[in-house]
Amino acid sequence: MNNYNSKVKFKLKQEILFPDFSIQYMGKETVQGPNQAKWKMTIYHFQVLNDDINKKISWSSGSGDIGPLLFEFNNKNFALELKYSEILESDNNLKENELVITRYD
Repeated sequence: MNNYNSKVKFKLKQEILFPDFSIQYMGKETVQGPNQAKWKMTIYHFQVLNDDINKKISWSSGSGDIGPLLFEFNNKNFALELKYSEILESDNNLKENELVITRYD
């Protein structure tokens, strides 16, 4: 079982357990920016699930403003952070295979 507000390593299709759900990294894709922009962005796809619910979420740095992906699961609010964590007090940079999940009550 992993704790919220801490760095957790992930890899493709590996189940990562948290108190309220498990999450799996399903892969990433690179897409062209909006409006035929010349730059590209990478989108990371995850599956969040428990015994009753299966939800797909996707995180992207978009145009470069890296921030958390806010999502709701089973009537509770969470944030998924990749690349950089706003919640961690030190060592905020996240490696390519690290994530942080935060629960907001």
